[in-house]
Amino acid sequence: MNELPVSYVRLLSRLERQEARLMRDGLPLPRVETGLEGRIPPKARQALEAAFFRAFQTLFGPGGARLVEKTIPLERLGLAQRLWAGELTPGEERALLRQMERGRRRSQAGQVLAAGAEGTALGLLGIGLPDIPVFLALLLRSLYQSALRYGFSYESEEERTYVLLLLQGALSQGEERRDLSRRTDQLGRAIDHGWPAAVDLEEETRAAAVLLSHKLLAVKFVQGLPVVGAVGGAVNFSAAGRVARWGALKYKKRFYEKKVRGL
Repeated sequence: MNELPVSYVRLLSRLERQEARLMRDGLPLPRVETGLEGRIPPKARQALEAAFFRAFQTLFGPGGARLVEKTIPLERLGLAQRLWAGELTPGEERALLRQMERGRRRSQAGQVLAAGAEGTALGLLGIGLPDIPVFLALLLRSLYQSALRYGFSYESEEERTYVLLLLQGALSQGEERRDLSRRTDQLGRAIDHGWPAAVDLEEETRAAAVLLSHKLLAVKFVQGLPVVGAVGGAVNFSAAGRVARWGALKYKKRFYEKKVRGL
């Protein structure tokens, strides 16, 4: 293998250490979840799960990605990818990597703040379930921007399944997160190498809806109560931060792996 202009092997190793640290983290939720979870009626649980599934169907259905894209600076994100397509000197490549990282950090901060503000505002109004499509769109926007920043698509069924695995991995913990992380990496490598990838988009959509409804169950239930529901802002903020960090890390790792393998 020819010597790479940038040591992607070293960058990949550093990123894998960051991933190992994130793997130990869970999703911190307010204490209210522990006290209320057992008292929420089954119908409320089913309603929340159904609301997430419908939101996924809308945002992953025909035109769903286009709706989210309306809030994404596509031209700016595409600029870096056009530069990657040309011949770069080692200095230019390093500069572009730094530029991409600065852009990622600014974008991530804005997305997390937006999710927190959305949850707080709707919580103060006593709106719980209706905010789910908005909240989910913010999470997907974060993942889509990371995908575009590192030159990946989210159009195909395989790539949308990858997004769902990312979302689940970000909000899970322990062995569940490790398993989702492995599945995410395996699917990404299969896509990038052009290997056959058996995916079931509907099954992963349902799995993601169940996981999100379980993680946010008590908080979204409380968010339906005026004023007290402002706790939803803190949870949205926390969840958005997890999704943004995990998604950016996984797409960046996938990007470095492609560079190392000469893809």
